[in-house]
Amino acid sequence: MELGDAATWAAALIATGAAVWSWRSATAANRSAVADEQMLHHQRTPQFTALVEDMNGDSTGHGGTPRLMLQLVSPQAVDSVEVELVTPETVFPPSQNGVEPGAPRRIAVRTDGAGTPVPMAVGQEARWRIAFPAVDAGPKAIPPVDVVQLVVHAAKGKARWDVLVKAPVEARQKYQGASEQFKKLNRYLTGKQ
Repeated sequence: MELGDAATWAAALIATGAAVWSWRSATAANRSAVADEQMLHHQRTPQFTALVEDMNGDSTGHGGTPRLMLQLVSPQAVDSVEVELVTPETVFPPSQNGVEPGAPRRIAVRTDGAGTPVPMAVGQEARWRIAFPAVDAGPKAIPPVDVVQLVVHAAKGKARWDVLVKAPVEARQKYQGASEQFKKLNRYLTGKQ
């Protein structure tokens, strides 16, 4: 082996090592960029609050019309909002903005009066009537669940988020509160404290 061959082999070995090191660095940088992008996407995830309001119901939770209220609370406005009901006992009745006509649906979209999806700013609310088909309608009807779960599909530009939101059912809270008060009164009147 001559001295020139050894120098060639050493240069080839150093070049190979540099190529491997460069590849590892590029892979690590790519993983870091992907992780940063995922973290930014997570940090920008819209936050919502929700409540199933008891419209026109009495103080015991009877006789109201349930209405889902969804509010964007942080961190930025979104271009569109679609709500999918996850709780099996719930539907969006037809004949309201954002719900396809014809029959009850499990999906509603925040729209303008013409049916075009509209943006939602921080602090803005969207409302849809909801129904509990398993419950007999009437003045004594009480929703069968304490909480309605929904998935909010929100978009901002190319970013998409699916956010699980839980909406307490106001009529159930009223009913349970009134029921508890009635039980206390009954125990007091019967002397079974």
